[in-house]
Amino acid sequence: MARYYDVHPVNPQPRAIAQAVATLRDGGLIAYPTDSCYALGCAIGNRQGLERIKDIRKLDHRHPYARISPVLPTWGHGGVGKNRGHG
Repeated sequence: MARYYDVHPVNPQPRAIAQAVATLRDGGLIAYPTDSCYALGCAIGNRQGLERIKDIRKLDHRHPYARISPVLPTWGHGGVGKNRGHG
């Protein structure tokens, strides 16, 4: 089931963020805005989520995925890293 969370871009509401986080923790996908369009995301380690994104976007196993983390040391690349396939 799809849900829409209206998050204010300047002052995000903690409740809306918590609901989106709960969706990720429960194995769901989220769509979030980027500088040019929307992207699909899942929790890191959610292989079923990656498969769903691949199916939705019709991607092959060689497609690189971006990993986004608020904790800079998590990936060692300023919080954003690229992964080829299922890292």
